[in-house]
Amino acid sequence: MFKKVLDDNMLNDCYTVRKKVFVEEQNVPLANEIDDKESISYHIIGYKVNGEPFATARIRPIDNYSGKIERVAITKENRGLGYGIQLMEAIEEIAKDLNFKELMMHAQTQAQGFYTRLGYSTHGETFIEENIEHIIMKKTIE
Repeated sequence: MFKKVLDDNMLNDCYTVRKKVFVEEQNVPLANEIDDKESISYHIIGYKVNGEPFATARIRPIDNYSGKIERVAITKENRGLGYGIQLMEAIEEIAKDLNFKELMMHAQTQAQGFYTRLGYSTHGETFIEENIEHIIMKKTIE
């Protein structure tokens, strides 16, 4: 269901999901959504049984021991079904394979409770990014 992105076709599937969620739903400009950090990030894509892409996320190395989780997205019709937990577990497995000890993210505040249940803690005050309220969240992994 969740796979590490290995080629351009899979990466384009990630972009398809991100465009649906961030550009169409949340009105993030496409020019800001697809950025210069794509090639230095590790991407995950989720496919339905019929091959339809429905979830994605990426993790970008910050240094040798930490990474930043970004672009976590699940299409609207697939939310609330437990896929978010599976997606985050897949991202954390990549982080462990990379020997990361800490993960951080700019989480949308509407998803803060979800990430808290997964062991992430908040740091600092909320801030606006792409006209959406966010907060820094971090987690130590082993």
